[in-house]
Amino acid sequence: MKLQSFVELKSPLLIGSKLTTGNAMHSTERIPGSTLRGAVAQAYLDCYGSDCCVSDPLFREIFLDGGVRFGDHRLADVWPRSVRVCKGRKKTKHAPIDLLLRAGAGKELLLERCPEPGVECLERLVHPKGGWDNQAEDGYVEMELKRVRQAHTSMDPMLQRARSETLFTKTSLSGSQSLRGFVEIVSGNPEIQTRLEGLGELWIGKGRSRGMGSSVWSFSGGLDQDESKEVEAMAGRMAGIQHCAPVELQEMVLFSITLQSPAIILDEWLQYQGHFGAAELDGQLTGYKPLAQFADMTAVDGWNESAGLPKSREWAIDIGSCFLFGRQISNTDERAAETQRVAQTLARVERDGIGERREEGFGEVRICQQIHMDLAY
Repeated sequence: MKLQSFVELKSPLLIGSKLTTGNAMHSTERIPGSTLRGAVAQAYLDCYGSDCCVSDPLFREIFLDGGVRFGDHRLADVWPRSVRVCKGRKKTKHAPIDLLLRAGAGKELLLERCPEPGVECLERLVHPKGGWDNQAEDGYVEMELKRVRQAHTSMDPMLQRARSETLFTKTSLSGSQSLRGFVEIVSGNPEIQTRLEGLGELWIGKGRSRGMGSSVWSFSGGLDQDESKEVEAMAGRMAGIQHCAPVELQEMVLFSITLQSPAIILDEWLQYQGHFGAAELDGQLTGYKPLAQFADMTAVDGWNESAGLPKSREWAIDIGSCFLFGRQISNTDERAAETQRVAQTLARVERDGIGERREEGFGEVRICQQIHMDLAY
Protein backbone atom coordinates (compact mmCIF):
# COMPACT_ATOMS: atom_id res chain seq x y z
CA MET A 1 0.00 0.00 0.00
CA LYS A 2 1.70 3.14 -1.28
CA LEU A 3 0.51 6.54 0.00
CA GLN A 4 1.23 10.08 -1.17
CA SER A 5 2.86 11.91 1.70
CA PHE A 6 3.40 15.62 2.40
CA VAL A 7 5.67 17.42 4.86
CA GLU A 8 4.64 21.05 5.42
CA LEU A 9 7.41 23.13 6.98
CA LYS A 10 6.30 25.38 9.84
CA SER A 11 9.78 26.72 10.66
CA PRO A 12 13.18 26.74 8.92
CA LEU A 13 14.60 23.30 8.23
CA LEU A 14 18.30 22.44 8.32
CA ILE A 15 19.46 18.97 7.25
CA GLY A 16 23.22 18.83 6.82
CA SER A 17 24.24 17.78 3.32
CA LYS A 18 27.53 16.31 4.60
CA LEU A 19 29.72 16.13 7.69
CA THR A 20 31.26 19.59 8.06
CA THR A 21 34.23 20.90 10.00
CA GLY A 22 33.97 24.60 9.17
CA ASN A 23 31.65 27.37 10.34
CA ALA A 24 29.20 27.22 7.41
CA MET A 25 26.31 24.74 7.11
CA HIS A 26 24.03 24.24 4.11
CA SER A 27 20.81 22.26 4.09
CA THR A 28 19.92 19.66 1.49
CA GLU A 29 17.05 20.41 -0.91
CA ARG A 30 15.14 17.32 0.19
CA ILE A 31 14.21 15.38 3.29
CA PRO A 32 15.94 12.00 2.96
CA GLY A 33 13.81 8.99 3.79
CA SER A 34 16.30 7.97 6.49
CA THR A 35 15.91 11.38 8.19
CA LEU A 36 12.12 11.23 7.97
CA ARG A 37 12.14 7.69 9.37
CA GLY A 38 14.10 8.80 12.43
CA ALA A 39 11.81 11.79 13.02
CA VAL A 40 8.72 9.58 12.72
CA ALA A 41 10.21 7.04 15.15
CA GLN A 42 10.82 9.80 17.73
CA ALA A 43 7.29 11.17 17.24
CA TYR A 44 5.93 7.64 17.65
CA LEU A 45 7.73 7.23 20.98
CA ASP A 46 6.54 10.66 22.17
CA CYS A 47 2.93 9.90 21.19
CA TYR A 48 2.54 6.28 22.28
CA GLY A 49 5.10 6.03 25.10
CA SER A 50 8.82 5.43 25.24
CA ASP A 51 8.37 1.78 26.23
CA CYS A 52 6.48 0.90 23.03
CA CYS A 53 9.82 0.18 21.31
CA VAL A 54 9.85 -2.98 23.44
CA SER A 55 6.18 -3.76 24.01
CA ASP A 56 4.54 -2.60 20.74
CA PRO A 57 4.80 -5.12 17.85
CA LEU A 58 3.77 -2.39 15.38
CA PHE A 59 6.84 -0.34 16.30
CA ARG A 60 9.05 -3.29 15.48
CA GLU A 61 7.23 -3.92 12.20
CA ILE A 62 7.47 -0.27 11.11
CA PHE A 63 10.99 0.68 12.14
CA LEU A 64 12.98 -2.53 12.75
CA ASP A 65 11.63 -5.16 10.36
CA GLY A 66 11.33 -2.95 7.25
CA GLY A 67 7.52 -3.05 7.20
CA VAL A 68 7.32 0.56 6.01
CA ARG A 69 9.35 2.22 3.26
CA PHE A 70 9.93 5.95 3.76
CA GLY A 71 10.62 7.77 0.50
CA ASP A 72 12.56 10.99 0.02
CA HIS A 73 10.43 14.16 0.16
CA ARG A 74 11.20 17.03 -2.22
CA LEU A 75 9.62 19.97 -4.00
CA ALA A 76 9.61 18.30 -7.43
CA ASP A 77 11.26 15.54 -9.48
CA VAL A 78 15.01 16.04 -9.82
CA TRP A 79 16.70 16.96 -13.08
CA PRO A 80 18.46 14.02 -14.75
CA ARG A 81 22.20 14.58 -14.97
CA SER A 82 21.93 14.29 -18.75
CA VAL A 83 19.95 17.56 -19.00
CA ARG A 84 21.65 20.82 -19.95
CA VAL A 85 20.23 24.35 -19.99
CA CYS A 86 21.39 27.68 -21.34
CA LYS A 87 23.28 29.53 -18.59
CA GLY A 88 21.32 32.70 -19.38
CA ARG A 89 17.98 30.90 -19.57
CA LYS A 90 16.21 33.32 -17.21
CA LYS A 91 16.64 35.97 -19.90
CA THR A 92 16.78 33.92 -23.10
CA LYS A 93 14.00 31.40 -22.20
CA HIS A 94 15.80 28.79 -24.31
CA ALA A 95 14.53 25.24 -23.91
CA PRO A 96 16.64 22.66 -22.01
CA ILE A 97 18.02 19.62 -23.84
CA ASP A 98 18.64 16.02 -22.79
CA LEU A 99 21.75 14.20 -24.02
CA LEU A 100 21.08 10.62 -22.84
CA LEU A 101 19.82 9.21 -26.16
CA ARG A 102 22.45 11.19 -28.07
CA ALA A 103 25.16 9.65 -25.88
CA GLY A 104 23.70 6.18 -26.41
CA ALA A 105 24.06 6.65 -30.17
CA GLY A 106 27.74 7.62 -29.76
CA LYS A 107 27.30 11.19 -30.99
CA GLU A 108 29.34 14.25 -30.01
CA LEU A 109 28.51 15.56 -26.51
CA LEU A 110 30.96 18.45 -26.11
CA LEU A 111 28.50 21.19 -26.93
CA GLU A 112 30.26 24.41 -25.98
CA ARG A 113 27.36 26.78 -26.62
CA CYS A 114 23.57 26.72 -26.33
CA PRO A 115 22.22 25.02 -29.50
CA GLU A 116 18.86 26.86 -29.57
CA PRO A 117 17.61 26.49 -33.18
CA GLY A 118 17.44 29.66 -35.26
CA VAL A 119 19.40 31.69 -32.70
CA GLU A 120 23.12 32.29 -32.32
CA CYS A 121 23.43 32.03 -28.54
CA LEU A 122 26.83 32.55 -26.95
CA GLU A 123 25.83 31.27 -23.49
CA ARG A 124 27.38 28.08 -22.09
CA LEU A 125 25.41 24.95 -21.29
CA VAL A 126 25.14 24.02 -17.60
CA HIS A 127 23.31 21.43 -15.53
CA PRO A 128 20.17 22.95 -13.92
CA LYS A 129 19.70 23.16 -10.18
CA GLY A 130 16.81 22.01 -8.01
CA GLY A 131 13.87 20.14 -9.51
CA TRP A 132 11.63 20.58 -12.53
CA ASP A 133 8.01 21.15 -13.36
CA ASN A 134 6.43 20.69 -16.78
CA GLN A 135 4.23 23.75 -17.32
CA ALA A 136 2.05 24.00 -20.40
CA GLU A 137 3.10 27.55 -21.33
CA ASP A 138 6.81 27.56 -20.45
CA GLY A 139 7.63 23.84 -20.82
CA TYR A 140 10.14 22.38 -18.36
CA VAL A 141 11.05 25.02 -15.78
CA GLU A 142 13.35 24.97 -12.77
CA MET A 143 11.82 24.69 -9.30
CA GLU A 144 13.91 25.70 -6.30
CA LEU A 145 13.07 25.79 -2.61
CA LYS A 146 13.17 29.10 -0.78
CA ARG A 147 16.11 29.47 1.57
CA VAL A 148 17.03 31.65 4.53
CA ARG A 149 20.55 32.42 5.74
CA GLN A 150 21.25 33.01 9.40
CA ALA A 151 24.49 34.06 11.11
CA HIS A 152 25.59 34.22 14.75
CA THR A 153 28.72 34.42 16.85
CA SER A 154 29.84 32.35 19.81
CA MET A 155 30.17 33.60 23.37
CA ASP A 156 33.48 34.14 25.13
CA PRO A 157 33.04 32.39 28.54
CA MET A 158 35.65 34.58 30.21
CA LEU A 159 34.50 37.99 28.97
CA GLN A 160 30.79 37.09 28.77
CA ARG A 161 30.41 38.73 25.38
CA ALA A 162 30.56 37.80 21.71
CA ARG A 163 33.81 36.13 20.76
CA SER A 164 35.74 38.26 18.26
CA GLU A 165 36.59 37.04 14.76
CA THR A 166 34.17 34.11 14.99
CA LEU A 167 31.09 33.83 12.81
CA PHE A 168 28.82 30.86 12.14
CA THR A 169 26.43 30.78 9.19
CA LYS A 170 23.72 28.32 8.24
CA THR A 171 21.58 28.22 5.12
CA SER A 172 18.29 26.44 5.77
CA LEU A 173 15.00 25.89 3.97
CA SER A 174 12.51 28.57 4.94
CA GLY A 175 9.15 27.68 6.49
CA SER A 176 5.73 27.68 4.80
CA GLN A 177 6.84 25.27 2.09
CA SER A 178 5.51 21.81 1.29
CA LEU A 179 7.56 18.81 0.18
CA ARG A 180 6.02 15.67 -1.27
CA GLY A 181 7.04 12.04 -1.33
CA PHE A 182 5.63 8.64 -0.51
CA VAL A 183 5.27 6.12 2.30
CA GLU A 184 4.80 2.46 1.40
CA ILE A 185 3.28 0.04 3.91
CA VAL A 186 4.82 -3.17 2.62
CA SER A 187 2.59 -5.54 4.60
CA GLY A 188 -0.58 -3.56 3.79
CA ASN A 189 -1.55 -3.53 7.48
CA PRO A 190 -4.22 -0.76 7.79
CA GLU A 191 -3.48 -0.33 11.50
CA ILE A 192 -0.03 1.01 10.61
CA GLN A 193 -1.57 3.81 8.55
CA THR A 194 -3.89 4.70 11.43
CA ARG A 195 -0.97 4.90 13.85
CA LEU A 196 1.15 7.02 11.53
CA GLU A 197 -1.67 9.43 10.72
CA GLY A 198 -2.12 10.09 14.43
CA LEU A 199 1.40 11.51 14.82
CA GLY A 200 0.79 14.92 13.24
CA GLU A 201 3.73 17.20 14.12
CA LEU A 202 7.29 16.12 13.42
CA TRP A 203 10.61 17.68 14.42
CA ILE A 204 13.21 17.17 11.70
CA GLY A 205 16.86 18.08 11.29
CA LYS A 206 19.14 20.34 13.32
CA GLY A 207 18.29 23.20 15.68
CA ARG A 208 15.17 21.59 17.14
CA SER A 209 15.89 23.06 20.58
CA ARG A 210 15.76 26.51 18.95
CA GLY A 211 12.43 25.95 17.19
CA MET A 212 13.80 24.79 13.85
CA GLY A 213 12.48 21.74 12.02
CA SER A 214 8.82 21.97 13.06
CA SER A 215 6.62 20.37 10.40
CA VAL A 216 3.25 18.72 9.85
CA TRP A 217 3.11 15.29 8.20
CA SER A 218 -0.02 14.30 6.25
CA PHE A 219 -1.24 11.73 3.74
CA SER A 220 -3.46 11.91 0.69
CA GLY A 221 -4.77 9.26 -1.69
CA GLY A 222 -2.95 6.04 -2.51
CA LEU A 223 -0.41 5.75 -5.33
CA ASP A 224 -1.07 2.05 -6.01
CA GLN A 225 -2.12 1.08 -9.52
CA ASP A 226 -3.46 -2.10 -10.97
CA GLU A 227 -0.49 -4.23 -12.04
CA SER A 228 -1.79 -4.62 -15.59
CA LYS A 229 -2.09 -0.84 -15.93
CA GLU A 230 1.45 -0.37 -14.61
CA VAL A 231 2.77 -2.81 -17.23
CA GLU A 232 0.74 -1.15 -19.98
CA ALA A 233 2.04 2.30 -19.02
CA MET A 234 5.63 1.01 -18.91
CA ALA A 235 5.30 -0.56 -22.37
CA GLY A 236 3.95 2.76 -23.67
CA ARG A 237 6.92 4.69 -22.24
CA MET A 238 9.34 2.15 -23.71
CA ALA A 239 7.71 2.63 -27.11
CA GLY A 240 7.98 6.39 -26.63
CA ILE A 241 11.71 6.34 -25.91
CA GLN A 242 12.19 4.04 -28.91
CA HIS A 243 10.33 6.51 -31.12
CA CYS A 244 12.54 9.43 -29.96
CA ALA A 245 15.82 7.53 -30.30
CA PRO A 246 18.35 8.43 -33.03
CA VAL A 247 18.43 6.25 -36.14
CA GLU A 248 21.45 4.36 -34.77
CA LEU A 249 19.24 2.94 -31.98
CA GLN A 250 16.06 2.27 -33.93
CA GLU A 251 16.57 -1.49 -34.06
CA MET A 252 17.06 -1.84 -30.31
CA VAL A 253 14.75 -2.32 -27.34
CA LEU A 254 15.65 0.57 -25.04
CA PHE A 255 14.95 1.65 -21.49
CA SER A 256 16.40 4.33 -19.22
CA ILE A 257 16.74 4.40 -15.43
CA THR A 258 16.91 7.74 -13.59
CA LEU A 259 17.59 7.92 -9.84
CA GLN A 260 15.23 10.04 -7.74
CA SER A 261 17.23 9.26 -4.59
CA PRO A 262 20.78 7.97 -4.00
CA ALA A 263 21.22 4.24 -4.66
CA ILE A 264 23.62 2.09 -2.62
CA ILE A 265 24.83 -0.67 -4.96
CA LEU A 266 27.14 -3.45 -3.72
CA ASP A 267 28.93 -6.10 -5.76
CA GLU A 268 29.48 -9.73 -4.70
CA TRP A 269 32.46 -8.59 -2.61
CA LEU A 270 30.32 -5.96 -0.83
CA GLN A 271 32.24 -3.14 -2.53
CA TYR A 272 30.36 0.07 -3.40
CA GLN A 273 29.66 0.46 -7.11
CA GLY A 274 29.26 3.61 -9.22
CA HIS A 275 27.24 1.77 -11.87
CA PHE A 276 25.15 -1.36 -12.34
CA GLY A 277 24.22 -3.77 -15.09
CA ALA A 278 20.69 -4.56 -16.22
CA ALA A 279 21.04 -8.21 -15.22
CA GLU A 280 21.99 -7.13 -11.68
CA LEU A 281 18.55 -5.53 -11.31
CA ASP A 282 16.68 -8.62 -12.46
CA GLY A 283 17.67 -11.84 -14.20
CA GLN A 284 14.95 -11.21 -16.80
CA LEU A 285 17.03 -8.30 -18.13
CA THR A 286 20.02 -10.45 -19.12
CA GLY A 287 21.25 -9.44 -22.55
CA TYR A 288 20.70 -5.71 -22.17
CA LYS A 289 23.93 -3.76 -22.49
CA PRO A 290 24.74 -0.33 -21.04
CA LEU A 291 24.75 2.29 -23.80
CA ALA A 292 25.26 5.54 -21.87
CA GLN A 293 25.34 6.93 -18.37
CA PHE A 294 25.52 10.32 -16.66
CA ALA A 295 26.36 9.48 -13.07
CA ASP A 296 28.33 10.52 -10.00
CA MET A 297 29.00 9.14 -6.53
CA THR A 298 28.12 10.74 -3.21
CA ALA A 299 28.92 10.00 0.43
CA VAL A 300 26.04 8.89 2.64
CA ASP A 301 26.51 10.05 6.22
CA GLY A 302 24.15 10.00 9.17
CA TRP A 303 23.78 10.42 12.90
CA ASN A 304 22.74 7.82 15.45
CA GLU A 305 20.72 9.84 17.96
CA SER A 306 20.50 7.12 20.61
CA ALA A 307 24.26 6.47 20.56
CA GLY A 308 25.22 10.11 20.04
CA LEU A 309 27.68 9.07 17.33
CA PRO A 310 27.93 9.43 13.54
CA LYS A 311 26.93 6.45 11.43
CA SER A 312 29.49 4.67 9.29
CA ARG A 313 29.98 6.38 5.94
CA GLU A 314 28.64 4.63 2.84
CA TRP A 315 28.86 5.48 -0.84
CA ALA A 316 25.97 5.73 -3.27
CA ILE A 317 25.24 6.63 -6.86
CA ASP A 318 24.03 10.21 -6.61
CA ILE A 319 20.53 11.51 -7.14
CA GLY A 320 19.72 12.42 -10.77
CA SER A 321 22.15 9.87 -12.23
CA CYS A 322 20.71 8.24 -15.35
CA PHE A 323 21.52 5.14 -17.39
CA LEU A 324 20.48 3.88 -20.83
CA PHE A 325 20.32 0.17 -21.68
CA GLY A 326 19.54 -1.54 -24.97
CA ARG A 327 19.32 -4.87 -26.75
CA GLN A 328 19.63 -5.34 -30.51
CA ILE A 329 16.55 -6.97 -32.11
CA SER A 330 16.15 -6.32 -35.82
CA ASN A 331 12.76 -7.96 -36.39
CA THR A 332 9.89 -5.54 -35.70
CA ASP A 333 7.47 -8.15 -34.33
CA GLU A 334 10.11 -9.69 -32.09
CA ARG A 335 11.03 -6.23 -30.82
CA ALA A 336 7.39 -5.51 -29.92
CA ALA A 337 7.06 -8.86 -28.12
CA GLU A 338 10.29 -8.23 -26.19
CA THR A 339 9.03 -4.80 -25.14
CA GLN A 340 5.89 -6.36 -23.66
CA ARG A 341 7.92 -9.04 -21.87
CA VAL A 342 10.42 -6.64 -20.35
CA ALA A 343 7.78 -4.05 -19.39
CA GLN A 344 6.48 -6.36 -16.67
CA THR A 345 9.94 -6.70 -15.13
CA LEU A 346 10.69 -2.96 -15.36
CA ALA A 347 7.35 -2.06 -13.76
CA ARG A 348 8.29 -4.20 -10.76
CA VAL A 349 11.79 -2.66 -10.57
CA GLU A 350 10.32 0.86 -10.61
CA ARG A 351 7.82 -0.06 -7.92
CA ASP A 352 10.34 -1.75 -5.59
CA GLY A 353 13.45 0.38 -6.20
CA ILE A 354 17.05 -0.81 -6.45
CA GLY A 355 20.02 -1.38 -4.14
CA GLU A 356 20.36 -1.43 -0.37
CA ARG A 357 18.42 0.32 2.46
CA ARG A 358 15.32 0.84 0.34
CA GLU A 359 13.16 1.11 3.46
CA GLU A 360 15.03 4.38 4.16
CA GLY A 361 14.22 5.87 0.75
CA PHE A 362 17.37 4.84 -1.10
CA GLY A 363 17.12 3.49 -4.65
CA GLU A 364 13.94 5.23 -5.87
CA VAL A 365 13.94 5.21 -9.68
CA ARG A 366 11.98 6.40 -12.71
CA ILE A 367 12.16 4.16 -15.77
CA CYS A 368 11.76 5.62 -19.26
CA GLN A 369 10.98 9.02 -17.76
CA GLN A 370 9.08 11.32 -20.10
CA ILE A 371 11.63 14.14 -19.77
CA HIS A 372 14.22 12.10 -21.71
CA MET A 373 11.81 11.93 -24.65
CA ASP A 374 10.48 15.48 -24.56
CA LEU A 375 13.93 17.07 -24.37
CA ALA A 376 15.87 14.59 -26.54
CA TYR A 377 18.50 16.41 -28.62
